[in-house]
This record gives sequence, structure tokens and C-alpha cells, in this order.
Amino acid sequence: MDSGRVRAYPIRDHLGPLVHEVARFRKAAFDRAFSALGITRAQRLVLIYITQSENMGVSQRDLAGLMKLTPVSLGEKLLPLEARGWIERRGDPADRRQRLIFLTDRGLEVLAESTRIAKELNSRLIESLAEDEVATAEHVLRTMRATLLDMGSASPANSGEPAE
Repeated sequence: MDSGRVRAYPIRDHLGPLVHEVARFRKAAFDRAFSALGITRAQRLVLIYITQSENMGVSQRDLAGLMKLTPVSLGEKLLPLEARGWIERRGDPADRRQRLIFLTDRGLEVLAESTRIAKELNSRLIESLAEDEVATAEHVLRTMRATLLDMGSASPANSGEPAE
């Protein structure tokens, strides 16, 4: 007879939960490591996207499009970067109505230092794996990402994120 108790759902150590848990732990580790610089992973990502423009200057509208964000949402992310002196807005010589976003020297420095930290953390994450194991894991994850994109289950904004 059912006493009304819900049976515990089995927690399994298989691919889906493992991918999710590794991603959460990785994000937390990167945020902890970046905190010494006063930057978050999300802020670092904005800096990385700014460097993707040809002349390192990009309009807020274009940057929002690249990042698959609304200009207003991106604007909120830009305020602390500007306050810290990591970015600056300058007039566009080709269009007086437009302002372009540029990394400052301080922004480039924090991006370079955070990249050094990211490379160190990534190296530590895979140091106990053989090269072929890393290649297999990357292949599996790329295939899963492509399948999710084909299914319409994932946002294209997350598919081409620059690596940490």
C-alpha cells in the first residue's frame, strides 16, 4: 500500500548530470579565480567580444547583436566596466550620432591577466587526462552542442562563446 511517500528519484552519475555539474563547478572556480582581479566571467566575456571588432571599437547595438543581448541589457553590463576604466565610449568618426565602445589599456591588462588565469585553470582541469581523452571529450561536447542547436534547444548566443 502506498503511504503517500514519494520515493527518492535516483541520482545517477551519467553524462547529463555530469556535464551540468562540471559546468557549475567550473563556473564557480573561474569566478573565484577572477575575483582577485575584480572581474566576473560575464564581464570578461563582454571584454572579449569588444576585441572581436576590426578596429577594437564597436557600437552598443552591434555588440548587443554579437552577444545576442538587448542593447539595454548590454548597457547594464557596460556600466561597471566603464566605471572601472576598462572600457570607454568615443564618438564614431563616420557617424556623429553613434558612440563606439573601446577597451582601454586597463581593460586590455585585466583581459590579459584573466586570460592567463583561465589558461592556468584549464590546464589544471585536464592535466590528468591523456591528449586523446581531451580530444574525445571535445568531440563529444561539440557533437552534443550541434545536436541541441539543431533541435532548437539552445541559444546560438551560447554556441560560439569565446573560450575561457
